[in-house]
Amino acid sequence: PAYMSGIELLPSTRSRLQDTSQVKISAAVHPRAEIESVARQILKLTQENGLRSRDIAVVTRNIDTYGALIETTFTDHGIPFFMDYKKNILHHPAVELIRSALEVVIHHWRYDAIFRCVKTDLISTDRHLMDELENYVLAFGLEGSRWTDNKRWEYVLRTSLDEEEPAVGANETQLERIHQARMKVAAPLQQFEQAFLQARNVREQVTALYHLLEMLHVPQKLVAWSEAALAAGQPEKAKEHSGIWNRLIALFDQIVEMLGSETISGEQFSAILDAGLNSVKLGLVPPSVDQVLVGILDRTRFGPVRHAFVIGVNDGVIPAQLTEGGILSEAEREE
Repeated sequence: PAYMSGIELLPSTRSRLQDTSQVKISAAVHPRAEIESVARQILKLTQENGLRSRDIAVVTRNIDTYGALIETTFTDHGIPFFMDYKKNILHHPAVELIRSALEVVIHHWRYDAIFRCVKTDLISTDRHLMDELENYVLAFGLEGSRWTDNKRWEYVLRTSLDEEEPAVGANETQLERIHQARMKVAAPLQQFEQAFLQARNVREQVTALYHLLEMLHVPQKLVAWSEAALAAGQPEKAKEHSGIWNRLIALFDQIVEMLGSETISGEQFSAILDAGLNSVKLGLVPPSVDQVLVGILDRTRFGPVRHAFVIGVNDGVIPAQLTEGGILSEAEREE
């Protein structure tokens, strides 16, 4: 028995009235080899046999194992595809900005939290300047109150220990550039920190978070990203950017509706928000007709396809192994 196997459903060359399907079973040593084989066969079907991408489907039950592999491999091979599954939003830049900004406030301006905010490109799009700021902060170990005490940083970088005292003009130019970069990052986060720490209940905590997003023009930037992705021929990415804002606002509304008048700590608020963000899934509709449809066996409704690849046909996966579930665990029942 192979570690990973797949079933390939081949159409007959007979007429529709006399159509019978052919089944070809193949094995691969690991999932990556399996997806590489599927990609090569899809290219052969479209380039040599005249099939359209919409005539082909890839079916799996375990999208968590295969999703990233399919996305990478099909993109490398130039295969247009649509993956029909609900996408977790935790790694979207807007969500990462929210989570890291809360971490900045809760953990007193730690380096890693600050630059997680910066790397979302929602505070500044000047990556060269932000990289220079990060190198400067790393060189001198600047975090915590160094960011909020409003004292100008006067440390001077040298390329070697033997270097003579640099010119004052060069120092001033560099320090002014670093100062401007620091203020661009610190100013909105300081305003958010002040509003969040002064909040008397969950409603005001959510309001502080919303004002941070408005202050950084996140809704407008998401629209611009969506338009840029659409212009670059990435309609799926465009719909992801355009749909994320409404999901975030809906989550904020739910938190306020359930806990608006409650008083909780910053750590508790962050944990509740994380749980909410983790539960939000972004479902997308197929942005184009002529694409290979990659779907989940239990979820996706496939139209008429002429060639289907069923991947990940392992023992306990197809057919699925039944598991018993319930509200109470065994330990709780015993208790």
